Amino acid sequence: MEAATDAKTAVEDFQRELRRKREEAGETHVPRFFILRDGRWIPKLTCVDHRHSVSFTYSTSSVPQEPEEAIAKVQEWIWSR
Repeated sequence: MEAATDAKTAVEDFQRELRRKREEAGETHVPRFFILRDGRWIPKLTCVDHRHSVSFTYSTSSVPQEPEEAIAKVQEWIWSR
């Protein structure tokens, strides 16, 4: 438990340092996986259909209901970047 706490603290300290450096440089952080919309964080679930050369965005309500299909879409969303 102590090792996990130490690791978590190290990650958080690193993130604070990155934020401080971004603020000093006047940079704005753009989250990779989420967008703030109407006060709620919504996943940027954009997938590409290579067969038709189009991309489309899932809203949180249109994520596939079938667990295996949902997992595949989320994995594609994360690892396709």
